[in-house]
Amino acid sequence: MMKRIFWLTICLTTVAAGIAQTQQGVVKTRGKMINGQLKPGTGLSGATVSIQGRTTILTRDNGVFSFPVTNKTFQVQGVQKQGYQLLDADATRKTYQYSPNTLYLIMETPGQQAEDKLAAERKIRRTLQRQLQQREDELEELKEQNKLTQEEYHRRLQQLYNDQQNNEKLISEMAQRYAELDYDQLDELNRQISDAILNGELARADSLLRSKGDIRQRAAELRQHEQANEQVRRDLEKSEALARQRRDDLARDCYNRFELCKMNGQFDSATYYITLRAQVDTLHIGYMIDAARHLNFLNFKRDAARYWMKAFYSLFGKSEEEKRKYTYSALDLLNAYTGAAQCVFQLADHETGIKIFEVILDAVIQTRDGFEASTTAWSVYNFSVVRLKKQLASMYLDAKHYDDCERLCNELPTAFRPYYSNDSTGWLSTLASIRSLQGILYKQTKRYRESETMYQEAIAIRRRLAIANPQLYEDMLAVTLTNLANLYSKTHRYDESEAMYQEALAISRRLAQQNPQAYLPDVALTQYNIALLKTSQKQYAEALAPYEEALDIYRRLTKVDPTNQQLYEDVMAQLSITYTNVGDYASSSRIYNERLPLLKAKYEAESDKWRQKYAAALGSQAFNIIFLGQFAEAEQLAREALAIDSTQHFIIPNLAAALLFQGQYEQAEQLYRQYKDELKSGFLDDFRRYAEAGIIRKEYEADVEKIKRMLNE
Repeated sequence: MMKRIFWLTICLTTVAAGIAQTQQGVVKTRGKMINGQLKPGTGLSGATVSIQGRTTILTRDNGVFSFPVTNKTFQVQGVQKQGYQLLDADATRKTYQYSPNTLYLIMETPGQQAEDKLAAERKIRRTLQRQLQQREDELEELKEQNKLTQEEYHRRLQQLYNDQQNNEKLISEMAQRYAELDYDQLDELNRQISDAILNGELARADSLLRSKGDIRQRAAELRQHEQANEQVRRDLEKSEALARQRRDDLARDCYNRFELCKMNGQFDSATYYITLRAQVDTLHIGYMIDAARHLNFLNFKRDAARYWMKAFYSLFGKSEEEKRKYTYSALDLLNAYTGAAQCVFQLADHETGIKIFEVILDAVIQTRDGFEASTTAWSVYNFSVVRLKKQLASMYLDAKHYDDCERLCNELPTAFRPYYSNDSTGWLSTLASIRSLQGILYKQTKRYRESETMYQEAIAIRRRLAIANPQLYEDMLAVTLTNLANLYSKTHRYDESEAMYQEALAISRRLAQQNPQAYLPDVALTQYNIALLKTSQKQYAEALAPYEEALDIYRRLTKVDPTNQQLYEDVMAQLSITYTNVGDYASSSRIYNERLPLLKAKYEAESDKWRQKYAAALGSQAFNIIFLGQFAEAEQLAREALAIDSTQHFIIPNLAAALLFQGQYEQAEQLYRQYKDELKSGFLDDFRRYAEAGIIRKEYEADVEKIKRMLNE
């Protein structure tokens, strides 16, 4: 079954983007101001960043890193780089919000950090000392002008010295802040202000600050702006309340119209109104669930899938309160998740599909609180989780995540067992499907004995089920028999392989009599497998009949279902070669006449891709028709083939023979002589075949003998 569908790929990409937004970050040294100019920090490559719940991330050459954020928040658990330490110790204790802006993590060597802090302390201390000297001078001048009494002078001077002692804490705190300040993250004006304060250029800092406007006036303007925003918010809330009322009323009318149309059997109109309701209120996940259920009921699987995915995307990242607000019940929430999971399982087989499925499964697990109160609901919930794990195991197998697949497969029998009574058909069917999945897993990982054991167990169960209900279980029995037959063929147990194929074929034939559209492809594929089995044992004559039946079925199926086209062409390729191997060149030519127009169309559309295959087919047909006495036509085909791909020298003997048998001895002799060293055995073998087929005319027998003598010289 073709799983990749364009619209779902777009949907999955959208969901994946919503599920895992990428947070950008950089680990760097801090930017500094040197002589009034910015010296940017340096990105640190090879630093490790640990994000809670994720594997460790390694920074690239420029210190850049990124990681997907599946929730709105994340935590940095640690940042490490040999010889460096994180400047902001609180960075590993914060909860960050996802942001399109870059996350900066600043590190320095301990020595550099100590040096930066000491330099900042020295600058701040010098500034405070200058201020102390200035104030001492001011007090001295006031005293000399008799504006201060001796007692007041001493009191103020003592207060000044006391303040200076208290400044030690100020110096340490300011120095620490400036030693950690990353000037890269400031705009130019704020860089200059901070640099001026640190260097004691207080008048300049004051001037720069004033250039931004009066702070009190700016604060008043901000309050006015916030008040205006608040009024806008109040007006918007009133407008939204009115819109919500109209939306709810319209949604009710859509649903009433939906039920009315459904009761009248007007399902197209019913579909319109139930989907319109989902479009009217895109926040209400319950409306999307209703639309998905109705579309699924009408067997519009793809449209239903779209609404399941929309429901899941809308639910993702919302709080439990929001989820309950926009769904009808915990069961509806579960249905939205499992419906989305089913879409991904059925219609996607790539890595993005697995990632989304894993996120959905995790979301389902987190809904358990809504089910624990009821025994029945709790059973429904747990069974849904187990069933999703089984589907995920199958997706892991398709993507060759073998360890993950095996881990889940080993858990599944125990996980499923509580939901079935002993030897119930549900339990046996589930167990058989798990064993079959394990059979495929072990075969793909070349654990053939374990694979055989799993297949045999699955077959034994499905035989038992098929006896009780053949209509329901025989098709899966045939599938498992085919899988075991493939395993036996791969391990060269040909008799056992054929026995399995024949049993599967008998089942498929019976089923095809009742439902040809569904089961004729199985008949064709099984016959193809049997023919390939015969071919691998060089039983070419016995392979012809199954090849012919498979080709006849695929020829008819391809006209109504293009997905069979490749198998149709594969069977033709194998059958034509098999006819050549048994010496039936007329039948081989017949098949090539059917196959060549298809290859030509592909070659004309994509020359580079199909050049070799098309040329080889032309050359092979040239060989066939030589035996039919069509020498001029064979020459034409061989020349066309070599013009397309001159590297395929197996065509040279066909061209040489076609020329020789038309009496063009000199041209033929030139080719035989030119390629004598490379193709001698092929030339001589072809002459043997031509003699056995009796196609060498009497007038050319002497020429053939001359060529053979030349080749043997």
